[in-house]
Order: sequence, then structure tokens, then C-alpha cells
Amino acid sequence: MKEVVIRILLVVLSFFSMIAVNAQRKKDIYVLDADRNKYTFVLIGEDYWLTSNLEVTSFSNRDGILEVSTPEKWIEVCTKGIPAYCYYDFNSANAEKYGAIYNYSAISDSRNLCPKGYHIPTENEWYVLIMNLGGRDVAGTKLKSDNNWGREEEYELANSSRMNTPGSAGITENGEFYEDELSAYFWSASVSLSGEPIIFTLNEHSGSVDAMELSKCGGYSVRAVKSKSSN
Repeated sequence: MKEVVIRILLVVLSFFSMIAVNAQRKKDIYVLDADRNKYTFVLIGEDYWLTSNLEVTSFSNRDGILEVSTPEKWIEVCTKGIPAYCYYDFNSANAEKYGAIYNYSAISDSRNLCPKGYHIPTENEWYVLIMNLGGRDVAGTKLKSDNNWGREEEYELANSSRMNTPGSAGITENGEFYEDELSAYFWSASVSLSGEPIIFTLNEHSGSVDAMELSKCGGYSVRAVKSKSSN
């Protein structure tokens, strides 16, 4: 009788152990931002990268980030150093496809707009990603989603990184949007010797990833990253 009881207990313990493992696996397939938006991620090299652009509207401490809906207001928030975001074409319906577009004051704020454990990638982290994807000349193709970029010769490699990067555009310091689906602009946490932020870009007509210095008063997308070693 005692052996039967022990066997039953072992079966019960095994059952609940499986439930706990499955629950943890489900928990581990996505991360949450301060607004409870869900993001999946992919391990490339030694870094976890989110597979969609951030769309959070609050910092990690739940302080809200100002939404901008006119070109004039976009210019104003830069002049005053106010953390802000907007949606492409100032239309919130574009959030699902492109995420949000943030200004420098938002991405550099110590309150952090990335999910817990994640951060804005540095220039070096972008270059490590590029090298892990085969180098500058092909990394752009591998980062692009397999639709809305329009270059048939890229389709075989498109999105082989599983990063699902859309042509997500950006906004200039004058509040004018770059044309969507032709390019993508991403913040890095790094600045050049001249103090301008270093932005990483993808272009419809190229399979490469390019780095350039652009204005702090522009607005660009965010792909957050976390080092595997930080787990």
C-alpha cells in the first residue's frame, strides 16, 4: 500500500512539474513593455533582439510619453527637450504595422522605454548584429520582412534573420515623414564625435545596412536588444 501511495505522489508531482515547465515556456516566448504590449524575440549570436518595432507609450516606471500629432508640435518638443513619440503620418492606425516613432529625448531618457532587461542598442551592438548576419552588404536583406520592400531578387534571403523589419520610415526635424515602405531608420544609443546620434538604416534599393549621423530632432524606430549573458 505504501508503495502505491508513493507512486501516486510521484505521478502527481510529475504532472505539476510538467505544468510549471510548460507555463514557463509560454512565458518565455514573449516580453512585455510598460503598456503590456507583447513582443517576441530572436537570438542572433549572443544577443536577443525584439522581432517588431517598439510601440510603447510609457517609460518603464509607467510615466507617460507625450504623443505628437502635428509637425509644429514635433518641432516644439525638440526645442524644449521633451520626450515624445508619434505614429507614421500622425495616424495611430499605423502603430500595428510600424510601431511608434520616438525622438532623441525619449530614447535617451533614464526611465527607459524598453521592456525589462532590454535597451536601445549601441553602435557596437548594431555592428555585431550586422556581422552575425553575414556583413554589411547582405544584412539588410536578411533583416527585411518578406513583404512591402518590392525587390524580388531579395526574397530568398528576406527575413532569414526572423527580425520582420518593415519599411517603417521616420520623421525629419521639420515634422515631415520619409516615404514609408522605402526605408527604415533605427536609433542607436551612440553619438558621433560631433554629438549627433548614429542611426542605422535600410533602403528599398539596397541589401545593405548603413550607419549615418542624423539630427537629434528627427524621429526613428526602436528595436530593443538584450545580451544573452544578462539572463
